[in-house]
Amino acid sequence: MFPLTGDMLSFHSPTSTPSPASTPSPGSRPPPPLPPPRPPNEEPFVLVPWKPRMDDPRTISKQMGAEVRLDGEGILKRGGRVRPNEEEALRTVKKFTTIPVPDVHKSEYTTVDDSPFGQIWMERVPGSPLDKLWDTLEDSTKERICKELWGFVKQLRAIPKPSRLRPFYQCGADGSACQDVLLEDLTSPPEPLLNDDALRNRINQRYLHCNGGSYGENLMDYLPRSDKSVFTHADLAPRNILVDERVEITGLIDWEFSGWYPDYWEYAKTQVQWLAEDFMVWMDRTRPQDWDIVGIHKAKRVLF
Repeated sequence: MFPLTGDMLSFHSPTSTPSPASTPSPGSRPPPPLPPPRPPNEEPFVLVPWKPRMDDPRTISKQMGAEVRLDGEGILKRGGRVRPNEEEALRTVKKFTTIPVPDVHKSEYTTVDDSPFGQIWMERVPGSPLDKLWDTLEDSTKERICKELWGFVKQLRAIPKPSRLRPFYQCGADGSACQDVLLEDLTSPPEPLLNDDALRNRINQRYLHCNGGSYGENLMDYLPRSDKSVFTHADLAPRNILVDERVEITGLIDWEFSGWYPDYWEYAKTQVQWLAEDFMVWMDRTRPQDWDIVGIHKAKRVLF
């Protein structure tokens, strides 16, 4: 299995006939077809949740902007959210660590209706997602798994930053701008984050833009500081951790947010409200050092 979680939302045009998708670049596979035109007397379409088709066994999961499906003996991940950054992260981790990640076989990136559309064909990693059985595990097993995850994080932090990326304090594995809601720029194209002060200011700008000032707190007084920029998975959630029948980790997946972040970032991303609370507790209990992320929590209260 290579499952992800979440629902993908399907956008339908409010007009009577959806506009045709632009032609992909030569040699690329076409994206999924648009839905057929609705009858003239039908009510306008609205934003609706996508539900997996039970009659299509190839589809493993769908999220907003990404679909994962079986493709022969491997896995195909495709969609508007599939970018070169994830492929670069997988190749980087495979080269410099012993962390189990899928091999990338090939990829294609194009645009559809002026929006990015990517496809990555990769190895099918055995195992089931940890979130399916976490609540059934003994405390000793939970502790072992979390300590192993922190061992993986230690390996990630030892990955050398390529010379072309050294001017940047924070960026994706391929040097692209971060897609995390805490760090997305309010301007386009985004300004590069060259140091810790720039990153802290970016979080504060987004906080104020979303009316965070109404809390009467100066967020900058609480945001952590770090002079270390290290390679980070940035989404170490149970749904992205695959384990076998012995509850041994067989793979880490979903590297789309990976890149270079402050050294506290991996810990901060394991302490989010939509994760299983017990997993958060164990990742906190087994952390290799203390990080003060009070300011990150205050920002999340507004931005999420």
